[in-house]
Amino acid sequence: MKVLISKRQHFTCYENIIAFLSEKYNLQYEVIFAKMWDFEFDLSDKEKMVSDRMTGDFDLAMDYLTEYTGLAFTVNEEPSFRLISKCQKEVLEGRYVIIPSFRQKILEKYREVDGKPTTILMIVRIVADEVECVDIHGDVNDDGYMKIVRIKDEDFIDGIDDSGQSTFITYKIENTKKNVNQRDVLDKQINKILKEDEEGRNIFQRIREFAKEMNETNISREVCEERPVEKYPIIN
Repeated sequence: MKVLISKRQHFTCYENIIAFLSEKYNLQYEVIFAKMWDFEFDLSDKEKMVSDRMTGDFDLAMDYLTEYTGLAFTVNEEPSFRLISKCQKEVLEGRYVIIPSFRQKILEKYREVDGKPTTILMIVRIVADEVECVDIHGDVNDDGYMKIVRIKDEDFIDGIDDSGQSTFITYKIENTKKNVNQRDVLDKQINKILKEDEEGRNIFQRIREFAKEMNETNISREVCEERPVEKYPIIN
């Protein structure tokens, strides 16, 4: 079995999953990025490093995704002994199942792993005593298809089980979807961008303040031995 997933270089794992499922069902997934306009910068304590004073809320607009495409996700928790049968039901009805956290220590029995503690799997088929999955963190074959990992049932449960419980994500396509009203979506985000905080600043003003402070900051001050370089958003 082959699953054609085009991995987008700058997408996160979940963004790739949403894009793949949206294309499978001929939906417009781009609306999930509509709310990614945010920037907070704290001017109150200049003794802190610049990177500790900048924050942002960049959550995916899952409510927009459901509203405009009908694609809705549900996080499920079941006793581990029921996991395979629950996932089998979804797969037999033509839907994939997402495993948000699978232990790489178990997965390394089947392929090389990247050293991270967990990965994200998407179940595409369950046959005999094996679960066939796509590793969203995994590589793509030369033909553009994601590599399928076949995991024994008992190992699959061991990779997810948490004190007898297992978490998995299912989805459905609701019939309540409506056409994307781009003007409506943009108007909501423009209002968010221009909305002033308690100090009378909107997002653009906060960005200007950040840029001004960057011109006055010694970049070496942003690095210390207490945290690795990649933990500093100003450098990363």
